[in-house]
Parts: sequence; C-alpha cells; structure tokens
Amino acid sequence: IDAIKINGFFTSKGKTWAVISTPNDRLHKVTIGDYIGLFFGKIERISLNTIYYTELLSDGTGCWKEKQSKLTMSKGAGENTNA
Repeated sequence: IDAIKINGFFTSKGKTWAVISTPNDRLHKVTIGDYIGLFFGKIERISLNTIYYTELLSDGTGCWKEKQSKLTMSKGAGENTNA
C-alpha cells in the first residue's frame, strides 16, 4: 500500500471513486468494496482526500488479523492551498 498513490477523486452517478497509481505507473479507479494492495485491503469508505480500508495480515501462526488503515492524498509540490 505504501507504493500506491492517490491521484484524485471523482463522483459519477452518486458513487465516489478514487484514481490511484501503482509503482509501475498504471492508473486504476477504485470505489467502496474494491480491493487494493497485497494484503486484501478492502475499501470501506472514501472521503475528502482519504481512502479507508481494512487489510488481512498474517500473524505468523497461520491466523489472520484485520487491520484498519487509511491512504491519504499527498499535496503536490507547488500546489496552492490558499482559499
């Protein structure tokens, strides 16, 4: 997930989507219910500049543990944040 970057967000027909890029510079659109990352990161919620997801991580003993996390859109260099 650390190598995935959020490029933007859009809404279509009442559904919010995020546009993400992978390390190989491919763009993908994702929405709630989609999976991202290597550990089955299921997208639970998308809000302003953030994707909230739940991953399944191995605990090393053959069991899986859920971990909630988020991916936030970083501000680009030279981006004007003044209102």
